[in-house]
Amino acid sequence: MMSVFKKNNLQSFTLVEVVIVMGILFILFAFSAVSLIGVQQQTSLNTSLDTLVSDLKSQQLKALVGDTEGRDFSSPYGIHFSSNNYVLFHGTSYTPNDTTNFTIPLTDGVQFTNITLPNSEIIFNSVTGEVNGFTSNQNTLTIQNTASGQMKTITMNRYGIILAIQ
Repeated sequence: MMSVFKKNNLQSFTLVEVVIVMGILFILFAFSAVSLIGVQQQTSLNTSLDTLVSDLKSQQLKALVGDTEGRDFSSPYGIHFSSNNYVLFHGTSYTPNDTTNFTIPLTDGVQFTNITLPNSEIIFNSVTGEVNGFTSNQNTLTIQNTASGQMKTITMNRYGIILAIQ
């Protein structure tokens, strides 16, 4: 005679198994998040550095070709550095109140830590593009991610060429 009742093989997870799997997934997620923070800090520093290098070359090129930006005469172009930003300017020296100055803020958590340039600025002479008042022991600029402590130092020569980024 056949049994009227069939034996059901119900399979499921116990609460303990679910908690263990969730714990493992949480730990994997935590490790991933921590490693991504380091990547974000590296990217933040590299982004600020790339923008700065581009602006250095742009200011030098403007001086080299005698760009007037609508003025009657060409003049030197330069960059003035402070701890958390830098200012693009034209003229023989930085004038804080000049309305044509353009301030570039550094990415959050990134700052300049060691500026050996005279008056914390670099000025490129008109037509030659050479660095005005260049001194060989005053030619570096250090940018740092304050959270990770990672630093990059830019070294330039008298012609405004970046010799090294370390």
